[in-house]
Amino acid sequence: MGRQKDSRSRRRRERRDTLAASTELAVWNEFIVARTLLRPENYTPSVELYALATAGQYDTPRTQFSAFAMSFAMSVALIYFFAQSYVESGLSSGGMEG
Repeated sequence: MGRQKDSRSRRRRERRDTLAASTELAVWNEFIVARTLLRPENYTPSVELYALATAGQYDTPRTQFSAFAMSFAMSVALIYFFAQSYVESGLSSGGMEG
């Protein structure tokens, strides 16, 4: 029994790590595609934030960068908090048997 449990937990860890790596790769691909194919006026918020951080040759406009980063993060957080109850109810109703 101990070996089976150990094997299951190892498989679970491997699956979690694979999922994390694929998610990271998908986010990186979205960033590269958006940075390569879009014009500067159509950049996504993450690419715009990167462009703002690397705009100055010797100095980064810290106050603008901080304000933009906070507004970007707060919008994502608000959407997450408002949608969380709907996602939870959908996941729990889909998992019910019978």
